[in-house]
Amino acid sequence: MKVFFAALVLSSLLCIFLPPFAWAGDYADSAHGDTSIGVDRSTIDTDFSNYATGNCAHCHEQHASLGGTEPTPTGGPDDYLLFDVTSSNTFCNTCHDGSPVTGDVASQTTKTSGHDPATTKTPGNINAVCMDCHDPHAATEVAHVEATDGNTASGVLKNVAGVQATWSAPSNPSNGTETLSAPSYTATTAVTKEYELCLKCHSSYAWGATPPTGWTDQGKEFNPHNFSFHPVTESSAGQQWNNTFIRANQTAAMTGNWALPANLDARMYCSDCHADNTAGAPKGPHGSNAVYILRAVGPGTTYNNLCLLCHRPEAGAATSAFGNHTTAKHQYPSNALGCLGCHAGNIGVGGRTGNVHGTNYRWATSGQPAIKFLVGGYITTLTSNSCGAAKVTGCGGHPGGKGY
Repeated sequence: MKVFFAALVLSSLLCIFLPPFAWAGDYADSAHGDTSIGVDRSTIDTDFSNYATGNCAHCHEQHASLGGTEPTPTGGPDDYLLFDVTSSNTFCNTCHDGSPVTGDVASQTTKTSGHDPATTKTPGNINAVCMDCHDPHAATEVAHVEATDGNTASGVLKNVAGVQATWSAPSNPSNGTETLSAPSYTATTAVTKEYELCLKCHSSYAWGATPPTGWTDQGKEFNPHNFSFHPVTESSAGQQWNNTFIRANQTAAMTGNWALPANLDARMYCSDCHADNTAGAPKGPHGSNAVYILRAVGPGTTYNNLCLLCHRPEAGAATSAFGNHTTAKHQYPSNALGCLGCHAGNIGVGGRTGNVHGTNYRWATSGQPAIKFLVGGYITTLTSNSCGAAKVTGCGGHPGGKGY
């Protein structure tokens, strides 16, 4: 009995003397726990006006009541003493719908393509909730700066679980074929690279040999030993990006931070391409009205506007194999497939959907490796209709081309 009363007194004292915020630790350093900008539900529910900004009680209702009644939203006790269910994104959306938090992430997830489990998406139905990608007790308000940050996970991904990948070179493909190899994976409780989070779901680590409808294995495609790959990942040796043309013409060929000489070997985020297509929207691959959660598409049915976020089409007129990418034979609408008509292959028109991530294809006629994403004969359905009236000779796969 004495032990019981001692425990009761101790618990009562803790309730009375606990500070209104956390003194130290991941939560105190997080965006939610920050005493200036942290979570504050009092702006949408006056029942919480006595709690300091960043207080745990803005999310956790320890006794399922406040002042004798349960605060809104009601419905009884929920998992982890939260004020709402966690089976979907509704808990986070209470604040992250534009009020009181700046930036409407809730609406992003319901766009044409996105990660909201409650909305059917094509291709495939992506079943993900906010906490699959974010640790609310650790995430910090640190924005990603393209090229400058490389592929290092930013503060919003702090303490999130993922997979570390170890790549080896795929076998040498014979002419007219492609060989891809998956990395070996090791689970990690805290990613250090953004792609380690993405590969947790977008690779064979998650679904084995049978990908969801419309998906490809990005673990294979982003292998840094492939003939062509966008520089998202890196090997244990941290080798340089192998695009010789960009290495020789970086400041002219690229734009923004990617054109800075110091960023010649910079690595990418997956979300440099996959994010909201609306200017000024919260960053990250939450959702987009463009297909595949892309930041930009068009003009027409091309993906040129996405490519032009980083690449300058007029670059290297003296050294490019075609002189200038804006000449009539290659620009839209003469080339109805746009950049992907030659580089990686238009998505959904021959070849393989994920070529733009990376490819290890060898040309059938010349035997040349398909560097610079020039997959050549892999695009089996290019026709005069694809290239338009001003098509170049050999547009239907460029037989005999070198592939570089």
